[in-house]
Amino acid sequence: MKRFLFIILAVFLFSGCTKNTDEIVEIEQHNIQEKTLNIEQDNEEVYDFFGSLEDVSGVKISGVAMAGYVDGKYILRAEFMNLPEPSSGFFYEGWVVRKTPFDFISTGELIIQDGKYLNVFTSQTNYTDHDFYVLTIEPNYDGENGQPDPAPAEHLLEGTLERIK
Repeated sequence: MKRFLFIILAVFLFSGCTKNTDEIVEIEQHNIQEKTLNIEQDNEEVYDFFGSLEDVSGVKISGVAMAGYVDGKYILRAEFMNLPEPSSGFFYEGWVVRKTPFDFISTGELIIQDGKYLNVFTSQTNYTDHDFYVLTIEPNYDGENGQPDPAPAEHLLEGTLERIK
């Protein structure tokens, strides 16, 4: 009887301590989507800058980017149309650029929401002077010795964010 209880307890503990990989991915995607939805719902009127993104790759893709700074928070949202799934070993990354004096920052890897690629980025720093948006396709490890390269790779879309308010 003790042996039977031990086996049941071990199975119960083992099954409770591990999660199905699909379950973990689903939870992570839900958390990202929830964050995105909260940004959309809470800040529908915060975008002071807007830009159409032009294809510079010849792949026939397009997009729009919006940015604003309200209550000490910079918010950027970019949406893309006809963006194909990246090849294995690659991902899409957004960037905002200030041309003078030159500076750029990554706005992170794109997410997929409702079948559409999005780039959602927030910061306590006001980046509205970074008024040029770039979408790149990045290899997972593109630097020396397998280390990530912090610089943008191949440009796919570009566009200037112009003040709308």
